[in-house]
Amino acid sequence: FDNDADSVAAARDNSRLNGLVPELVVVQAGLDAVDLAPADIVTANLTASILASNAKTLRQLARAGGRVIVSGFTTNQVAGVRDSETGRFLARVLRER
Repeated sequence: FDNDADSVAAARDNSRLNGLVPELVVVQAGLDAVDLAPADIVTANLTASILASNAKTLRQLARAGGRVIVSGFTTNQVAGVRDSETGRFLARVLRER
């Protein structure tokens, strides 16, 4: 899911081109508008401020022992990618491009 119409259209095109239809469902919605079951791995490609303000929701989407993988921010923003509620870091740099 994505809240950006252009991103949703691109994801639908890519899933069709890669033969992932109908297995992959792409919908236009915000993080607060989807009802998802907890998963072993949660990925989020969002800006640093959006990651921080939605950290609790992202944590809740990960099962116990699961991982949240985040991207969408620069290395100089890593320190700011903190859970706005707990102050814990959400990110550590595993690899720079």
